[in-house]
Amino acid sequence: MSYKFDGSGPSSRQPQFIVHQCVHMLYALRCIYIIHCLVSVPDWKVKEPARLSETYFNCTVASSFTAIQNIKRPAKTCIDDHHRQHVTWVDETFTALEVHTGINGLGRATVTHLLLRQMFRRMVADISALLGTLGNCAAIPVAQPH
Repeated sequence: MSYKFDGSGPSSRQPQFIVHQCVHMLYALRCIYIIHCLVSVPDWKVKEPARLSETYFNCTVASSFTAIQNIKRPAKTCIDDHHRQHVTWVDETFTALEVHTGINGLGRATVTHLLLRQMFRRMVADISALLGTLGNCAAIPVAQPH
């Protein structure tokens, strides 16, 4: 989803970009899981969230989560290990960060809580619209007890 807002052209083939996109998708899946548990799982099914987590977020079980992890892990091993600091706080109020950008990380982009909130809202709006177009197909199936 972030590619739609922050497309990177040719750099989208770089391992770092692929890892970031996978992380965004994994967080989206986790958010959908939390929303599903809060909205659809009745209080008396206390073991259902753990069962769903074990089923859908377990890398030993075939799922979308596992497929994305299997894309992310090899891409991550292609990234050189380094110990540079990519994020610094702007001041002591901790309301904004400076993110290091550019080929050598020499550029700086200020990222505020407001910017992050707007980006998150746009992503959630897009995910909601996509799920809406899928209709009933987007519902996560919940196994009924026998």
